[in-house]
Amino acid sequence: MQELIRELPTALIRWYPFRQDSSICYMGENDSVYNMLEEKYGDAVSLVDVTGEPEGNFDYIICIGYSERVRDIQALLKLFKSHLTSEGCLILGMHNRL
Repeated sequence: MQELIRELPTALIRWYPFRQDSSICYMGENDSVYNMLEEKYGDAVSLVDVTGEPEGNFDYIICIGYSERVRDIQALLKLFKSHLTSEGCLILGMHNRL
């Protein structure tokens, strides 16, 4: 039961079919989501603090639970876009206010 509770936050992206040999940037903290990604994809995953800026370009940028707290969402989205490859994918997890 404890493991199920620990893995619950990872359910949002655990199902996602990441392309093989892709680079992943997780914008967040060293939490259960990051740990799951690192365990599953190893060195392909980079952790970037939400106040920092990624170095390089990535096939995937994942940001969960942060974007709704930012004052300038447009600037944040531009930052993400500037660090995605041309075939890159942005995965956002947000709280639904409704």
